[in-house]
Amino acid sequence: MSAGSPRSSSPEPDPDLDLLIVLRLRDDDGTRRREAHLRAMVDAHGGDRLTCLATGAHWTLWGDPRHMTVTSSPDRQAIVIGDLFDRDGLRIGGDRLGALLSGAGPAPASRATALTRLAWGRYVALFSDPATRRPGHVLRDPIGGIVLYAAEADGIVLLSPSWPAWLCGAASLRLSVDDASVAALLADPIVPLFRSAIAGTTLLKPGRLHALDNLAAPVASWSPLAFASQPWSGSAEAAGAGLVDIVDRVCRAWASDLPRVGLQLSGGLDSAIVLSSLAAAIPPADILAINLHVRHREGDERGYARAAAECHGVGLAERQLAADNVDMSQLVPAAALAAPRLYGLDVQQEAMLAAFARDKGITALWTGQGGDAVFFQMPYPEMAVDYRRALGARAYVSAFPWTIARRAQCSIWRIWGTMAADQLGYRHRPPAAAAYGAGFLTDHARGLIADRAGRHPWLDGAEALPPAKQRQLEAIVNALVYLSPTARGRRIALVHPLLSQPLIEYCLALPVFLLSADARDRSLARDAFSGRLPAAIVARAGKGESSRYSNRALVANLAFLRDHLLAGELVRRGLLDRARLAAMLDEDRLMTEPHARVLIFYAGVEAWLRRWS
Repeated sequence: MSAGSPRSSSPEPDPDLDLLIVLRLRDDDGTRRREAHLRAMVDAHGGDRLTCLATGAHWTLWGDPRHMTVTSSPDRQAIVIGDLFDRDGLRIGGDRLGALLSGAGPAPASRATALTRLAWGRYVALFSDPATRRPGHVLRDPIGGIVLYAAEADGIVLLSPSWPAWLCGAASLRLSVDDASVAALLADPIVPLFRSAIAGTTLLKPGRLHALDNLAAPVASWSPLAFASQPWSGSAEAAGAGLVDIVDRVCRAWASDLPRVGLQLSGGLDSAIVLSSLAAAIPPADILAINLHVRHREGDERGYARAAAECHGVGLAERQLAADNVDMSQLVPAAALAAPRLYGLDVQQEAMLAAFARDKGITALWTGQGGDAVFFQMPYPEMAVDYRRALGARAYVSAFPWTIARRAQCSIWRIWGTMAADQLGYRHRPPAAAAYGAGFLTDHARGLIADRAGRHPWLDGAEALPPAKQRQLEAIVNALVYLSPTARGRRIALVHPLLSQPLIEYCLALPVFLLSADARDRSLARDAFSGRLPAAIVARAGKGESSRYSNRALVANLAFLRDHLLAGELVRRGLLDRARLAAMLDEDRLMTEPHARVLIFYAGVEAWLRRWS
């Protein structure tokens, strides 16, 4: 194993490596020999998750044939890997792909823009340059459903979701951890959504067209601001009808060709909405829901889940999570290579859901993740500012500011003051979210973050939006962590339909004061789907709470966490303050401190970092 490669903990194929694209940029004999050697190594080490799916004169594509499909335009100038749907929710084949792009012209930039405008899904697209007729540009879908990194090695570009040691050695890649990126993700966990923490690799940004010979300067093919800045003049009834239509359409698309679907049914509004649209798309007999609950009453939502399942004639399995059964040492073998796990850090839950899918013959596991953001659950006082900008002075004497004051649990004077301050040109922004567990960072880590500031590309230009709409966009960006790889996703396809591109576009175009028009959060969605949902879920005001379970799981793993974190790489590299960590790793503090749960994320980052150390 060459220096600059991850430590290999197993001779087995990397379970996160289910897609690999190798592209040759030069035609000299040396580059051809290196490409042939690399192909042979992939065939030898890829296992059944890397089967050659397509090839051309200058490129080869391997993928998992159980989950990856390849669609080519008739002229072979556009190749799409993954799931691609038209705006009616119908799958797009090769001929239709060609017809879809026929009016865009031959330039990769215009074809990429046309694809993001006319289609959607979970995909990566390769576009050939008209002059050379070889792939020269790559596009991740705007939502980023397939995570893909790029690395260049002497005339050969590799596009991969993971970097096992054998692949680094075969391609002569010298990769290493970028401490500045690690420090940034410790402060803000969404950093891995837009920046690679492995020096020598580039994370392809969603909705951006990357030239293979200039990966550092991608061009935007899609922007959420195009939708978030649209004026809305329709009625609430029209908005609600459109919302139901969009959710039904995306669920119908994702459910196509799936013989048996599992749904994680929490008992909340969002997963109940997903169930209602899923049951309208496929026979209820082909759906099986699962509810995970904890022993504490505030985290037991089985009554709501049962009501939703009964409403649609769907079977429901119930599983109890027990804090004493959480073994956080399993974060180590479950760690990925390309980036730390951002989602699915509850190893007991991951194992339980994977076993449920395996035992019940589930082909895809669905969730309602992302609904809080797209349907706008958040009680932000800034909603009143968006309202005033839309209505002018009439907003002050309307009932809406009073509604916001009740939802935000603040005085009406604060709401009126916020509206007036914005009218006078004062643009207050709360502190950025990059304070996640910041109290544990060292001064060295803070300095690294200051030198490498950055943010998700979706937020470029977001300051021009009304403040609450900007907060909604930030919430959707944060929700994109649910699309990141998980241990459960190694075994079964995960579908988060509420994070589909058409629904995000639609909800960004609606004013926040229409999405949450009264004292109820997500009021538009509640009213639009009320005829399909149990009355108890429509009327429900609160949400399930599992913090006591998480805190008890930390206490149950206290000995492991002390060894794992206090003697770990994050401390050794000077990124986390050992004394502050040691003080927090106390049974009483773990049960009472609100920031204690950040240690679960740190444990996952440490597990990933040790694979490179």
